[in-house]
Amino acid sequence: MKLTADFLLHPGMRLDDGLRRQFTTEAMRIYGSDPTFGARLGLLYPLFSLRWCTILLNEFLPERWANRVTAGEAADWPSAKQRQLDRAREWAHSLRANFRRFPYGE
Repeated sequence: MKLTADFLLHPGMRLDDGLRRQFTTEAMRIYGSDPTFGARLGLLYPLFSLRWCTILLNEFLPERWANRVTAGEAADWPSAKQRQLDRAREWAHSLRANFRRFPYGE
């Protein structure tokens, strides 16, 4: 269930609704032997969405920024934090839409 939710919600994923629906339908088919799978996914999907919102805010952690600088990040930290804050804000606004559109397979 977590794998399915994370795949659908990952900020790097750019799936249209048709692909989301197809993936959800197949996940339900694969994991359908668990009679609680669909219900758990539907109930926990908004919470996983909120979790991804908080992950976007990891940019505010000094140790995360130090890792990025070590890896060659060229942007300045205040700009990077603002960018991630904007993304997290946008993500939080989309929580309601994500919840209303789920499950994609139905």
